[in-house]
Amino acid sequence: MVYFRLHSKMDAEDVTQEVFLQAFRKLAQLREPHHFRTWLLRITVNQTRDFLRKRRLLSWVGIGSREPNEEPLEQHQDHGPDGMEVLLRKEFWELLKRLVGALSRWEREVFLLRYLDHMPIKDIAAVLNKSDSTIKTHLYRALTKVKNDPVFLSICEGA
Repeated sequence: MVYFRLHSKMDAEDVTQEVFLQAFRKLAQLREPHHFRTWLLRITVNQTRDFLRKRRLLSWVGIGSREPNEEPLEQHQDHGPDGMEVLLRKEFWELLKRLVGALSRWEREVFLLRYLDHMPIKDIAAVLNKSDSTIKTHLYRALTKVKNDPVFLSICEGA
């Protein structure tokens, strides 16, 4: 979840560490233990947003403007010599990045939580602190944009 949003293994590890440190520090504040997963995901989303906000601010003032690692995390793992599999994965992640890049901030977040992180609508609403109907509206708009994207349409026609 963090890696796809940051595109850097090192940054994703740093943010994930911060997520677990904050969760550990605030664990006593968790009132309903059965909502732990949603609570942890909310911390993760907020930490990732904070990191991206800081990175944009620092690059705007000319500090820390290094380029993030653009390779998908899967390429860092050993998948054997199958070059076609690596190529297909790379194409998939590039396509997904392009498709979600055309979405608004909320549409992108809802779309990724729903389809990349496989979260139900109710959990997404809890993580983003929005109503179910708001989440459904953002998801509908995101799906409409994705389905009408020329790249997506060309893939569907070729399949």
